[in-house]
This record gives sequence, C-alpha cells and structure tokens, in this order.
Amino acid sequence: MAGRQAGKCIFLDIGCNYGFYSFLLAPYSRKIYAVEPNPDVLDLAKKAAELNNFTNIEFYNLAFGQKAGKAKFYVSTISNWSGFTPSVNVIKEIEVEVTTLDKFLENKELPQIIKMDVEGAEYEIIKGGEEVLSEPEIKYIFLELHWPILGEEKTKELLETLNSLGFSIKYVIYEHKQWCSFLLPIRFIDKVAFTYFYTFCKEKLNYSFLSPELLLPGTCNLVFINVPELILVKHA
Repeated sequence: MAGRQAGKCIFLDIGCNYGFYSFLLAPYSRKIYAVEPNPDVLDLAKKAAELNNFTNIEFYNLAFGQKAGKAKFYVSTISNWSGFTPSVNVIKEIEVEVTTLDKFLENKELPQIIKMDVEGAEYEIIKGGEEVLSEPEIKYIFLELHWPILGEEKTKELLETLNSLGFSIKYVIYEHKQWCSFLLPIRFIDKVAFTYFYTFCKEKLNYSFLSPELLLPGTCNLVFINVPELILVKHA
C-alpha cells in the first residue's frame, strides 16, 4: 500500500505501542502520526525513533474516543493488551487524555492509511471519526477487530458504519496457530473458511451472531477467528 506512493504517504498509527508499524512504514512515508495513550511505552517508542533517525514521525500521548475528555486506562504487563477494558496482568490504572479522530485531524494533513489496534476501543474511535473518515484522501484502514469486547450489536454497527463511509473488507488476516498468521483474500474466505468457522463457532462457542445477515453487503465471507485483523479499502 505505502510502496505505491513511496515518500508521499501519510500514515496514522492509532495505538502505536512501541512503534513497530510506524517504524516499518517510516521509510515509505512523508509523515507519520503515532498515537499512544501509555506514556511509558510512548517514551520508549520516541527513543527508538531517535536511535533509528526516523525524523518523520510525530508522537502524541493521546487516546481516541467518541468524545473528548479524560478516561481510565488499564496498563498491562503485556503492553499491547493495555486499554480501556481491564485485561490480564493489569498492573496499574492511569488517567489519559481522550480526543476524537475528527478533532485530531481537523487541522492536519489527512493520512492515506490508518492502522488501529486499540483493544476494543475501535467502535468509539470510528464513531468519533465519521466526518473525517468520509474524506476521499483516506484510502486504507488496517483494523484489529476485538469482537469479544464489542459484542454483537456494536460489532454489527461498526461494520455497517465503515461500509456506509465507503470502506469494504479486502483481506482478513487469519491466525491459524499461535504466531502463525495468513493474509487471506476474500475469495478464500468465501469458498472455505466461512462454512467451517461458522459451524465451529456456532456449535463449540455459541457465537450466535456469526450469521450472514449481519455481515456487510458483498462480504458475506467475513468470519471471526480469534481476533481478526481486517484490511479495508475505500470504494473507488
């Protein structure tokens, strides 16, 4: 994605953690907005960027939500599991500043690519960014969908909102075994995975909302395997 516009792309990394994705795209990007609510983790990301001479990354100690304000943030020993919902190994609670995606990008150059790994806050972020996400400049969203946290109704509404904003699901990253992931095109999900995982989840895990009528128009292939990562592309 970034390679097509090497040196011209603007990338928004929401939940940048230690900066892995920001550093990966830095050589191909003109500018990166790296956003992370955990100040300790963000400090390490800043130091790593400095050591690697990544001068095109702007760091922000913020969280995104549906409205601006303050919020309680649960810090986990596993840094990428920290979030607004308590997870395993929580070691402390901190108060973080929250803004909306619309407000954050109001006076900034718009990104072409947005990555979002926010441990269940994706619903609130999308709802707080509907205005800017409708802009044609934003072409791709890389989204980790935490459906066990969101639940049926919010998961459905989130996907419908993204569709209404012009985004369709292009790929699903499916974790077959621990630390072994595959980037699957929609065709594969259509022909193989939907039937298998729909049946498995219904029978074994009772995830009753895995049904075709809840999926986006034209993407009746979307299935939830663990916590899937979705790559969404704005319609032409």
